[in-house]
Amino acid sequence: MHWQRQFGFTVCIICKGEFEWEYFFTADLHFDDKNIILYENRPFENVNEMNNKLVENWNSVVSINDEVYVVGDFGGNGREENILSMLNGVKYIVKGNHDIRSNEYYRQVGFRNCWEIS
Repeated sequence: MHWQRQFGFTVCIICKGEFEWEYFFTADLHFDDKNIILYENRPFENVNEMNNKLVENWNSVVSINDEVYVVGDFGGNGREENILSMLNGVKYIVKGNHDIRSNEYYRQVGFRNCWEIS
């Protein structure tokens, strides 16, 4: 198991080299959340700059067949489908406190599956 950190994308590579895909886990991306820039002191002027960097970081390590588990707080503010379409991999989400829409919504916009933990 190998851990790697890039801004906005912490991954745990579980089976590198054993299969045609890898598994990644990440959390707290907060796409389209202008407040997270202030609260977490993220080095961006606006959400477009932050979103672009998150997409760039994601796609620099995730291939089209890789599986990515977002463990809370994907964000998107209603633009999840557009954002997900720019991201490589097969995506799953475990909803966080900021992921307030229904499980069916997250499946419809592009997550392969969605779970919530109560």
